Amino acid sequence: MSAEYVLKFDAEKIREMPMVDLAFEVLKAANTPFYYRDLMMEIAKLRGIFARADQ
Repeated sequence: MSAEYVLKFDAEKIREMPMVDLAFEVLKAANTPFYYRDLMMEIAKLRGIFARADQ
Protein backbone atom coordinates (compact mmCIF):
# COMPACT_ATOMS: atom_id res chain seq x y z
CA MET A 1 0.00 0.00 0.00
CA SER A 2 1.64 3.17 -1.15
CA ALA A 3 -0.25 6.40 -0.68
CA GLU A 4 0.44 9.53 -2.68
CA TYR A 5 2.33 12.05 -0.59
CA VAL A 6 5.24 14.48 -0.79
CA LEU A 7 7.82 14.98 1.94
CA LYS A 8 9.72 18.25 1.98
CA PHE A 9 13.02 16.83 3.20
CA ASP A 10 16.22 16.11 1.33
CA ALA A 11 17.78 12.62 1.30
CA GLU A 12 20.39 13.53 3.93
CA LYS A 13 17.75 14.81 6.36
CA ILE A 14 15.66 11.64 5.84
CA ARG A 15 18.66 9.41 6.62
CA GLU A 16 19.45 11.36 9.81
CA MET A 17 15.86 11.67 11.02
CA PRO A 18 14.71 9.24 13.76
CA MET A 19 12.35 6.58 12.39
CA VAL A 20 9.50 7.64 14.67
CA ASP A 21 9.72 11.22 13.35
CA LEU A 22 9.87 9.97 9.79
CA ALA A 23 6.83 7.75 10.41
CA PHE A 24 4.95 10.75 11.80
CA GLU A 25 5.82 12.84 8.73
CA VAL A 26 4.71 10.07 6.36
CA LEU A 27 1.40 9.67 8.17
CA LYS A 28 0.84 13.41 8.28
CA ALA A 29 1.69 13.90 4.59
CA ALA A 30 -0.36 10.90 3.41
CA ASN A 31 -3.30 11.79 5.67
CA THR A 32 -4.36 8.16 5.64
CA PRO A 33 -3.92 5.25 8.06
CA PHE A 34 -1.19 2.68 7.41
CA TYR A 35 -0.70 -0.79 8.79
CA TYR A 36 2.53 -0.96 10.81
CA ARG A 37 4.27 -3.22 8.27
CA ASP A 38 3.27 -0.95 5.37
CA LEU A 39 4.50 2.11 7.24
CA MET A 40 7.86 0.46 7.91
CA MET A 41 8.13 -0.46 4.21
CA GLU A 42 7.47 3.18 3.26
CA ILE A 43 10.20 4.33 5.66
CA ALA A 44 12.58 1.71 4.27
CA LYS A 45 11.89 2.93 0.72
CA LEU A 46 12.51 6.53 1.75
CA ARG A 47 15.77 5.67 3.48
CA GLY A 48 16.90 3.33 0.74
CA ILE A 49 16.85 0.27 2.99
CA PHE A 50 15.63 -2.82 1.22
CA ALA A 51 15.70 -5.93 3.39
CA ARG A 52 14.28 -9.26 2.37
CA ALA A 53 11.72 -10.72 4.75
CA ASP A 54 13.30 -14.19 4.70
CA GLN A 55 16.74 -13.05 5.89
